[in-house]
Amino acid sequence: MAQDAWTLREDLRIGRQEGEGPDVFGRIRDVIPGTGGTIWILDSQAHELRQFGSNGAFQQAIGGPGEGPGEFGSNPCAFAGPGGEIWVESGGRWQRFNADGELLGGQQVTRSLGCGILAWRGEELAAAFATFDPATREFSAALILHERSPDGTVSVRDTVEMPRIPEGPTVEWFEGGRRRISARLPLAHAPSYSLQDNGVFWVTDGGGVYRFRRQTLEGDTLLAVERAYDPVPVADSIRTAEIEDLFREDLGYPDDFNPSDVPRVFPPFEQMVEAEDGTVWLRRRIQGGQVSFDVFDANGEFLGPVALPSEAGPALVQSITADHIYAVTRDEWDVQYAVRLRILR
Repeated sequence: MAQDAWTLREDLRIGRQEGEGPDVFGRIRDVIPGTGGTIWILDSQAHELRQFGSNGAFQQAIGGPGEGPGEFGSNPCAFAGPGGEIWVESGGRWQRFNADGELLGGQQVTRSLGCGILAWRGEELAAAFATFDPATREFSAALILHERSPDGTVSVRDTVEMPRIPEGPTVEWFEGGRRRISARLPLAHAPSYSLQDNGVFWVTDGGGVYRFRRQTLEGDTLLAVERAYDPVPVADSIRTAEIEDLFREDLGYPDDFNPSDVPRVFPPFEQMVEAEDGTVWLRRRIQGGQVSFDVFDANGEFLGPVALPSEAGPALVQSITADHIYAVTRDEWDVQYAVRLRILR
């Protein structure tokens, strides 16, 4: 049964285009809801984790560039830990902070994949790591499960495989006959998986089919959903902009790139996020590139679409609580903001 219409209303935006201050960001990497309505925002360019109140007022900043206790090294990222803790990964180590921002301790990272996939399942931490095959020059990933000790540190308990998905369409840059980098083909419905905070994967095999599944870390499928949909045409201006985003001054366009390969319809969906209440939200782009969400209940029943307000821009969801969506968006000048959207049911 479809839901009565839900709506989203932006009730908080943190960020500014110009000036100085804690609400001017270099690069927002993570937005994490804290205890008591607070919001933690990690600016990876400034190497700082900043705390704001429920009304958006700045409260404190922790971190800063460096390798010492409480400092953040290269390319830091943050994620929520148990009991209101905040964990920051940088420079090959994890550091733990309590809800008040006080440093609790730190330890070396176990072969991490660089913050790509991190989640807690009760008191168990799941962290991805990569292995490199010199013969094929390819990376592969697996998941290390850690158990938490009474002092808060974690140690390796087991290793499990990542979900098996097809290879998605990519474009590649080469130099001297060797691949340098690759990128997803614009507008392609790429196979993907996302590890949720409750320790389960949402997986799609891509391919332009509206199909996804929920599975455990051990690979058992708990739920499979397939739904018919009407493909939405991509405006020429949006398609051209997506193609132009591939250009890099140091490399030019990908060597194997053919513009005709770029789809002329939007993919069925682009992001899968499970909310605290067990609903799953699939981010879609609809007519004109506007963002909307298809919402399903915990049993896979379609509840209905929920449109993102146009003023929220191209928001990418970070987390969904019982009442709010926390996301990162950009304006027309490419300035980043953290936004909070109230879910009106």
